[in-house]
Amino acid sequence: MSMSLVSSSRPMNLVRRHSEESVTLRHKTSSWMSFSSCWSVHRDRRKMPTSFSPFNCPPHLVRFLIFLTVTVLLFCPTTGLVSLSADGCQISETTPEGSSSLHCRFRAFNPDWSSSVSRLEQQSTKGLWVECADSSAYPVILPTSAFAAFPHLDWLHLDSCRLSDLPTKSLQGLTKLRQLRIQTRNADWPGTSLTISDQLLNDVRSLESLDLALNDIRSLPRPSLCALDKLVQLNLTGNRLSDLLWTKSESGCLHSLKVLDMSYNRLVTLPARSLANWTQLEELHLQGNGLVSVDDNSLIGLNSLRLINLAGNQLTSLPPGLLSSSAQQLAELYVSANGLTVLAPGLFSGLSKLLVLDLSENQLTASSFDPTTLSGLFRLAVLSLHNNRISRLDSTLFSDLTNLQILRLDGNMLESLPEGIFSSLPHLHTLILSRNRLTRLDGQLMANLNSLSILALDNNLIERIDPEALSNTTQLQDLNLSGNNLPSVPIALASLTRLQSLDLGENRLVGFDYAVLNGMKELSSLRLLDNQIGNISRATFASLPSLRILNLSKNQIAAVEEGAFSQNPLLQAVRLDANELTDLTGLFHSLPNLVWLNVSDNRLAHFDYALIPKSLQWLDMHLNHIPELGNYFQLDDQLSLQTLDASFNRLTELTASMLPDSLQVLSLNDNLISSVQPYTFFRKDNLTRVDLYANHIADLDQNALRISPTSDGRPLPEFYIGGNPFQCDCNMEWLQRINTPDHLRQHPRVMDLEGIYCRLLHSSRPQRSYVPLVEAKPSDFLCTYETHCFALCHCCDFDACDCEMTCPTNCTCYHDQSWSANIVDCSGGSHPNLPERIPMDVTELYLDGAQLRALSSHKFIGRKNLRLLFLNSSGVEIIHNRTFNGLRGLYVLHLEDNRIRTLEGFEFGDLESLRELYLHNNAITSIQNRTFSALKHLQVLRLDGNRLVDFPVWNLISNAPELNALTLNDNPWSCDCIFLAEFRTALHTAGSKVSDASQLICVTNERDSVVSSLPILMPEVLEGSNRSSNRSIGLCVSPTPSATTIVQQRVIQDYLPLLVTTLVAFIAVTLIILFVFIYRQPVRVWCHARYGLRLWTAGNSSAATPDSKLFDAFLSYSAKDDAFVQQMLATNLEYGSPTYKLCLQHRDCPSGGGAYGLSETISQAVDSSRRTVMIISPNFIKAEWCRFEYKSALHQLFGTSRHCQSKNKQTKRLIVILIGDVTHKDLDADLKLYLKTNTYLQWGEDGFWDKLRFALPDPVQQPNRAQQQLQQHQLPLQHQHQHQQQQVHKAVRPCGGPMINTMTPAPMAGATSAAMAAHQMHLHQQRSASRPCNVTIPPRTVTLNMS
Repeated sequence: MSMSLVSSSRPMNLVRRHSEESVTLRHKTSSWMSFSSCWSVHRDRRKMPTSFSPFNCPPHLVRFLIFLTVTVLLFCPTTGLVSLSADGCQISETTPEGSSSLHCRFRAFNPDWSSSVSRLEQQSTKGLWVECADSSAYPVILPTSAFAAFPHLDWLHLDSCRLSDLPTKSLQGLTKLRQLRIQTRNADWPGTSLTISDQLLNDVRSLESLDLALNDIRSLPRPSLCALDKLVQLNLTGNRLSDLLWTKSESGCLHSLKVLDMSYNRLVTLPARSLANWTQLEELHLQGNGLVSVDDNSLIGLNSLRLINLAGNQLTSLPPGLLSSSAQQLAELYVSANGLTVLAPGLFSGLSKLLVLDLSENQLTASSFDPTTLSGLFRLAVLSLHNNRISRLDSTLFSDLTNLQILRLDGNMLESLPEGIFSSLPHLHTLILSRNRLTRLDGQLMANLNSLSILALDNNLIERIDPEALSNTTQLQDLNLSGNNLPSVPIALASLTRLQSLDLGENRLVGFDYAVLNGMKELSSLRLLDNQIGNISRATFASLPSLRILNLSKNQIAAVEEGAFSQNPLLQAVRLDANELTDLTGLFHSLPNLVWLNVSDNRLAHFDYALIPKSLQWLDMHLNHIPELGNYFQLDDQLSLQTLDASFNRLTELTASMLPDSLQVLSLNDNLISSVQPYTFFRKDNLTRVDLYANHIADLDQNALRISPTSDGRPLPEFYIGGNPFQCDCNMEWLQRINTPDHLRQHPRVMDLEGIYCRLLHSSRPQRSYVPLVEAKPSDFLCTYETHCFALCHCCDFDACDCEMTCPTNCTCYHDQSWSANIVDCSGGSHPNLPERIPMDVTELYLDGAQLRALSSHKFIGRKNLRLLFLNSSGVEIIHNRTFNGLRGLYVLHLEDNRIRTLEGFEFGDLESLRELYLHNNAITSIQNRTFSALKHLQVLRLDGNRLVDFPVWNLISNAPELNALTLNDNPWSCDCIFLAEFRTALHTAGSKVSDASQLICVTNERDSVVSSLPILMPEVLEGSNRSSNRSIGLCVSPTPSATTIVQQRVIQDYLPLLVTTLVAFIAVTLIILFVFIYRQPVRVWCHARYGLRLWTAGNSSAATPDSKLFDAFLSYSAKDDAFVQQMLATNLEYGSPTYKLCLQHRDCPSGGGAYGLSETISQAVDSSRRTVMIISPNFIKAEWCRFEYKSALHQLFGTSRHCQSKNKQTKRLIVILIGDVTHKDLDADLKLYLKTNTYLQWGEDGFWDKLRFALPDPVQQPNRAQQQLQQHQLPLQHQHQHQQQQVHKAVRPCGGPMINTMTPAPMAGATSAAMAAHQMHLHQQRSASRPCNVTIPPRTVTLNMS
């Protein structure tokens, strides 16, 4: 039974990845999809016309069509294929009966075109095709009896001719016409529509097919259409029809119509009974309109309707009785790409002959279907529900679809499928479930799908497949499981022995259980893209003898065992890209059928053509580390390689042996190629494209791109070489002309020639160092030289040889290929004198940036070829007589930005050919009249930026007839009335030659040296004497001693840089001082920590002299914080650098015994210390600070001892350290006062130790421990007791206390560490007995390591 199947809007190639579309060799693409694609072209033949492409059909069908066409052309009896008839017309077909068809092609439709066709051809022509090439021509009206000269026409096609009107009698005389097609394509040009006369079709009543598509028709002629009783097909697609009023007629019309195509118009509604008269209608195409509603009775009377296409509209629902009148014959129904959300109950009831139902790309959900929605559709073969919003399906929904063959459910939201949903589909051979949310595949889901051959489950969330899920689908040939979450190869695949295509790509496979595939002897395509397969062994694919396509891309493969593919001799395409391969040895050379190989994006460091089979045609190995294309065995003429991509590698050189003769496309871009050997591409006759852009090529030999002579009928190869750092040297000028046609055709066509930039070796303008190659002048292509001697020069071995050219010291010299340009560049060399031995043939000399001061006479004599001379910015002050003697060919002289003050008139006497002279930005105050008299050809002169006052410009203008550019701005011109009168007259005479005339000003001092300036071209400057005195003051001055022109502005400008520098320095110093003042405390701390300096501290600012106090600091703290103080604070201060002598409250001053109480003990401890450190913690606040004696002692010492502080000139002896979670609200008023008036630190803050040591006084310098240990090895041990008894008596008077006699040890150079420790203990005991503070020092054990 033959039937037409619906096309899929997205065929099976959506299941495949785009990366595999480049593989031209596929093994049996899905047959049902290919057939559907071909059928879709047939089904939509009356849609918006498109060119039919055979590539939509399978290869075997294409080959059949080609074979059939060739057979017909060869064996059908014809009298001729093509013969020219008249201008623009040709006979395209001739039959044995003598009839023919005529194809005429014109630029635009010409009403008199038929006069050029012979009478005999007009009478014998059965078919006429008139085609217009220029669719933009002005629209014309079809003339009366336009085709009456062809009375026997059977068909007439009028394509792409701009017609605006088809008047009555235009088709007069075509009584035998059966097919008429008029397609003006007016829709491509807005505002142009086709108007049809009401009586137009009365002359063609025999029409059977009428095609009026793409004409932008707004209305149709109802009377003449109704006269076409034999019309069977009517195509009105692509117009602007908005209603069906033309179909209504009292007597009825178009009774024989079977096919109506009104797709892609502007219909909004389908009224009731609008088509009722067409009882013979079989196909109705209304797709692509804007239908929003369809009446329940709109199809009443269409009992013969077999196909309804309502796709691509805006319908949200269909009335339940819409299809009732057409139920008996309806076979195809297309309602895709609408907005359907519900399906009315009974909508499909009675459609017993329905074969195709397309409900795809709508908004249908699970609630849109009930178990009876598809009931009774026993003959349905194709059901498309893809791209909806269905989340679940009833298990009995498909129970009546016993003949269903294709089911598409892809692009929905299905999370699971009920058991038995496919149990009544024994003939189903294609099931598409892609792009859903399925997580598993149960065992009995596909138990009855014995005919299933294509199953697509890609892009779901499947993690598990039951081992028995596919046990009954033994006919399965194509299985797609890509884009899921499978952790391993499902065991369920083992029963699929007839499988031909398997896709497991983009899963989570770790390793590869190849044993599951052992029974798949027919498997030809295996896709494992983007998994974690790992390394490949010989046994991995050994059981797949039919394998042709293998995709292993992105699998973290680091090694493939040699011979891993030896059991797959049929392999044609292999992808191993995006892995970690380092070697290809022994992998592919034994595969005789391999034609496609991708090993790109790996870590390959070696390649040779011996590693690939000779049958390989396409090789991609870009993005590797390959340094060379090896060809050790010289296989140039044995390989079949046509496309090679080795871009993004590390190639440095290109030679002819690296390229096989069979190459057609070569991609070597983005490498490190710096050298292309001559004749690299010679005899590579198959080349069509070469990419060499983005490499490191600086120069190319003229034979580097040389190819074999190419015949005129064959296009030249296309080369892309842009993005290389080319140098425009004298050997590269040929590249500029490479695309110029020549008779030999021995160079390729460089496609990006206009985008190639090259670096000029020398340019007078640095901003033009890189220029487009095509814009470079022949003189720009230069090469450097050190010495050069012409062939005819015989004195090169001697000194003072004029024909020998030696580049001066500290200069760079250039020449072009013909030595017509000889450039010497000595710029920026700070030469104190002109360089010696400047070549005699120099044409351009650059001496800018030197320090010459004076130009002596005859320095350039003999340089007769010199054309450009740059002496700008060279410190020139004096130009002597005859300096430029001999430079009669000099064209351009640059002397700007120097310090020239006067021109005496003899400087430029020999420069008779000078065209351009630049003297701006000097200090010229006077110029003699004869200075420029010899410069008869002077064209450009710049005198701006000097100190000219009364230079007679009018003499210069009159004596230089060719002068066309003169600048005089920024000079302090005189405001003398007589001078200004002549000056202004000269400016008017010169006109546009003086480009800055409007900016010229004169400067004068009127009263008390007050400087004023006026524009020279103001009329008031010369007419001031005729105005009132108030307006004429200062406009011009008479030449009297009291009114003289001054140049004070120039003096001010000379000192302006010094003033600006002084101001900037003053601002910088002020900002630095301000910064240091704001951040003075951090700066002081940093200097003390880094260098031991106390900035901005008076010499007597310490609490006392180093020996006036027993301790550097007294630490007051809570007894509960004793461990923290002794282990952290005391340890770092007593044993760090520098070392401090500390008195700790709970270690050295216990208050339990003695005559003094707590208050007296603290008072005496504070008096004996240079600083007091109060450590405030939560324990301190709760314990010590609550004791009255403690608080009173601190108040007495720090609150009332101003007399003592004034006496010793000390301030802020108290240092407060906050530890723990102490906030200001926890402190009472006294502690807050201490924090406000004394230094306080927070434990753990940045720079804590630096800030603490800065707050403490500098300790007395003591020998460090290393020095002590060194000394103990230098002095004998028997002298220790003698040094221990040496003491120095000192008197110490604490503030407010009695005199204390202390015993301080003398320097003990040779004492051991143990003796020093014992001495220190004895000393502390003496201090404790004699000082006012009752401090008890407990004995401490000192453990020394004497190793």
